[in-house]
Amino acid sequence: MFAYDEVKVWDPWLRAFHWWLVAAFTLAYFTEDDLMTVHVWAGYVVGGLLVFRLLWGVIGSRHARFSDFVTKPTAALSYVREVFMGRARRYLGHNPAGGWMIIALLVMLVLTTISGLAVYGADEQAGPLAGLMVGVSERGEDFWEESHEFFANTTVTLVLIHLLGVLVESLLHKENLVRAMITGCKRGESTMSSLSSEQPKIRSRINPTSVASVALIFAVMTLLGVAVGSDDRAHINHDEVQRLQQAGEVLSLHVVIEKARALRDGHVIEAEFKSGRKALTYEVEILDEQGQVWELLFDAKSGEFLGESLED
Repeated sequence: MFAYDEVKVWDPWLRAFHWWLVAAFTLAYFTEDDLMTVHVWAGYVVGGLLVFRLLWGVIGSRHARFSDFVTKPTAALSYVREVFMGRARRYLGHNPAGGWMIIALLVMLVLTTISGLAVYGADEQAGPLAGLMVGVSERGEDFWEESHEFFANTTVTLVLIHLLGVLVESLLHKENLVRAMITGCKRGESTMSSLSSEQPKIRSRINPTSVASVALIFAVMTLLGVAVGSDDRAHINHDEVQRLQQAGEVLSLHVVIEKARALRDGHVIEAEFKSGRKALTYEVEILDEQGQVWELLFDAKSGEFLGESLED
């Protein structure tokens, strides 16, 4: 006969990370275009959370550390096989398959965040990667946009598999794992008054200095994301562009096109107004006599020539 006691498994910081990540990624995934500012804010929060999780995986509580749940791939495959046979062992922390799912999700989220920053820098000339993306070709922008979409959709696929795994394990071990991630507690087994040697009672030992340091880093990253996002002017509609032109805040498009033609001979095939966090610009594409397409960038306010690049 067994008596059951609840034991603390997931520390408050890990649980907060988990639910904040769910909210931020969901918000980012379903907001773009007219809600780009919200999308950017949510993306920065995801980035800050990932920095926190990588640190917490090293200095956090026992079951939050990577060393606790990252096993050999063969152990994960063996666990999956045992699940199908209905006799998989119960783990207090992440099981071997769940541990690898956590790693896969973190990798995909990091790639989604980095590719998103690249798109933001190339398309809007804003964000921390804006300097690296200056002069990127249209094909390059398309590459980053497609990569960002691929990584985001792959993350969603992994999330669905993760949820299926949570459901299966909850049914297999008759335990509400969603509730455990809310309360931090899971069922511990003991015979009469003493706990089983396989399921020792866990007391989370967290260094207060480490907690304060990680909390400060997380807060700074989140506030930085909000600050950057709040200054975003990436999506100005056609009427707003006309208002800026009429008010003399930006040059008219035909003036910039004439400047472009004076710099490079050829046929103007496209001219576009772009609004980034730090600058308002015009991008003019010219097809020269050799069939090459050049992208010329101008400051929209002064008409200053900012540079050019040759499309692939």
